Formats: sequence, structure tokens, C-alpha cells
Amino acid sequence: MAFPHSDAQQQHIDTMLKKDKKGRIGRAIAKFFHFSHIPSHAASTPYYRSMIATIQKESLGVEPPTSYEISGKYLDAEVNNIHVWVKNLKQLWEMYGVTLICDSWTGPTKMSIIIFLIYYNGKVIFHKSIDATSRFEDADYIYALLEQVLCEVGKKCVVQVISDNGANYKKAGKLLMQRHPHLFWTSCAAHCINLMMSDFGEINRVKKTIDTAQRISKYLYNHLWIHALMVNFTGRELVRPGITRCATNVIALNSILQNKNGLKSMFASDEWQTSRYASTADEKSIEQIILSAKFWDYMKEIVDIVEALYVVLRLVDQEKIPQMGHAYYKLRMAKDNSKKTNPLWCQSFLKIIDRRWDVQMSRDLHLAGYYLNPSYHHCYNLGFDDELLKALRNVINR
Repeated sequence: MAFPHSDAQQQHIDTMLKKDKKGRIGRAIAKFFHFSHIPSHAASTPYYRSMIATIQKESLGVEPPTSYEISGKYLDAEVNNIHVWVKNLKQLWEMYGVTLICDSWTGPTKMSIIIFLIYYNGKVIFHKSIDATSRFEDADYIYALLEQVLCEVGKKCVVQVISDNGANYKKAGKLLMQRHPHLFWTSCAAHCINLMMSDFGEINRVKKTIDTAQRISKYLYNHLWIHALMVNFTGRELVRPGITRCATNVIALNSILQNKNGLKSMFASDEWQTSRYASTADEKSIEQIILSAKFWDYMKEIVDIVEALYVVLRLVDQEKIPQMGHAYYKLRMAKDNSKKTNPLWCQSFLKIIDRRWDVQMSRDLHLAGYYLNPSYHHCYNLGFDDELLKALRNVINR
């Protein structure tokens, strides 16, 4: 019988001890996370691993920082580091330019806050916030704030100002462009598309379909037995339509549409037909809607048309990759998709898209971004497109 080599035994012991140590450390860290109500995904941040590596490096016998030190000198040190980091970035702002973002928010207490952010090279930096609760936020007030922030950041540094689509911001943005010819003002693309989708919700057929979906959803979730039967046939819960926000309603309509077969099977089943719910007028009305081919056809047309725009909304609302060079193309694809779905009925949607986009967005800026995007420029041979070249010249001339 051969005995294992002593080195192999030592390695096995070391591995066991290492696992035991990791287990004890893991439990201690997890306990800190759990009892301090820190979400577990905080361990995915680079600062978590940096903290652990520093603790391991500095060896035993070092006292951990107190709460006073964490909220005092160490917080001050981090603030100073951020200031130094921003100061170093500022040296490049005049050369490459920055985007000034102005966003407003009103909370449940009716407190109105206006926030100013600076976007540069994929990084968003908080500049300052203004409590505008006691102020009348007309165009003149917004314009004065923007002028003040421009002076603080550096007028030569800012090449674009982005705000929401309110009439006051739009007027202030135009005044800003008149005063500073090198500047572009554009409204938030995500907000613009949200407004498009809200306008979609006012189209009579869309509104009726959403109202019907809300009625169905409310009915299915207001009765425990019916809800349980629905889950049994669909195998899942439904996303329920809300009262507002058309984007959420589109997701809800799509959820109901995906469960079409399950819902139809439910209302055609023996369990339903022999239940006490199947005989009342309200229930029969819901059953007729679910078994109606017209209802599902309307829903599919709406989802097919609006979902393409929802994809654009998700694209422009994400923060990882700048979307200036993609927004125009994606919106055009959404319009083309609408035409394929229902060439006649889609005209109402297309008018809303064109009206919102042309009136509220900086058309030249997005066209120039589309033209300069190499993934589209070569694929679609945009080099000699007169409309795009004109937009590009307009942007360069500013």
C-alpha cells in the first residue's frame, strides 16, 4: 500500500485550512452586510475588493476605523480626492467640450429641485442643485440659471445643453443658443420618446385597448380563486397596466398578449365553465373579450407598433454608451416597423413621432451624429446624402 507523499499531505492540509479561513471570513463579512442592511451586490464593486486587499496587506494588529473617523477625516479625504479628480478633468474640458445637463424634479412634498450635471467623456459629474420651490420656474428664470452655470463651468467649455421638454426649458434653450452661437440646446431624448408614447395612449383605439386590459387585469387579480386559476393556466403572473405611463402599459399589454393561449384556455376550461363565476354578467363580459379575436388583433397591432419605440426608449435611456449617433437611425427603424405592421393605421403614430421629434429635438445634431457613425456611414453609403451633409455643415458652422 502506497502512502501519499508528505508534500501532498501538506498541500491538502493547507487547502483545508484556507477553505476554513475563507469560511470564517465570509461569515463575518456576510454578518456585517446583513445586519447593516447593505445590499449584497455592494461586494461586486471594485472598492469592496480594494478594501479587502488593503486589509490583507496591512497585516494584523491594525485598529479598524471608528464611525467618527469614517464620517470625519476619511470622508473629507475622499471629498478632496474627488475635487482633485474633477480639477484634473477640467483641464481637458476646454479642449474637448462638455455637455451641461439640467434636470428638474418635484417630490411628494411639492419641493422643486433643479439639478445641474456635467457630462464629459462618459463620466457624469454633479455640479450643483437649486431649491426652486419658492420660485416661478418660467423661461427667464431657467435661462438665468443656465447662464449662471455656464459662467461657473466656463462658457468656452460647454458645447451642448440638455434639459427636459417643458415649454419653459425649450424657450430658455433657444434664448441660450441665440446668446451663445457655439452652443446646442437639445431636449432629453428619453423624455421626448416618453411624451410620444403618452400621446400614443390618447389615440382612441389604443386608449380603449389599454382600458380593456386594465379591466381584465383588475378582474383576474380581484378574486383569489380566479387568480389561482389564471396562474395555473398561464404558469406565470401578468404585468399589470398602470393608470399612467404608456411605456409601462405597453409592457403590460405585451405580457397579456404573451399569455393569450393560457387565458383563452382558462375561460374555455371546464373549471371555469362549471364555476359560479361563469354565470354572472360581468364575468361573461370578460369571457367574451378574452375569446374575441378582434381584441387580440388590436392588442398585437398596438404592441408591434409601440414596442419598436419602446426599444428606442430603452436605448436612449441607458447610460453606458452615448446614443447621439444611434437615436435617429433607431427611431427611423421604429417608424419603418410601424409601416409594416399596419400601413393605414400607423399614420396616427407616425404623425406623433414626427411632431415630437422635429419640434423638440435638435434635428441637425442627431442627423450629424447619424452621418458620422461609422457603423451606419459605410453600411448605408451616407457619404453623399444631401440632407445629412447639410445637417453636418450646420453643426460645424455653429
